Amino acid sequence: MIVGSAQSFADSVPSETRIIDNTIRYAQNIFPIDRGGYAYPMAIVGGNVRFQGEGPVYVTLRIGGQSYTALTDNFGDYSFFAYANGGRRFEVNAWVIGGEEVPASKKTGELSVQK
Repeated sequence: MIVGSAQSFADSVPSETRIIDNTIRYAQNIFPIDRGGYAYPMAIVGGNVRFQGEGPVYVTLRIGGQSYTALTDNFGDYSFFAYANGGRRFEVNAWVIGGEEVPASKKTGELSVQK
């Protein structure tokens, strides 16, 4: 009875999640305007984290002195609509709780301007 319980517990322990790659698919600067005519410098950044395991996988966006964190979906996709605070350069870092930092998980880039 004890051996069966131990085996059942071992089967239910989730495997360690490992980040393989972080790809940025799009990064744009947009300037929505409110009713008063004031334009807000916003960023739209999205991509995909390839990972092995069950997750969860988190992504942190750093731009214009601000930091935003989101959870990826089951496929590793993520997106941000964030206040850019005038910044054009950004950094996106994928991570798991208690995991080691993987060089492939950190990407930097520059926002393109919406046309």
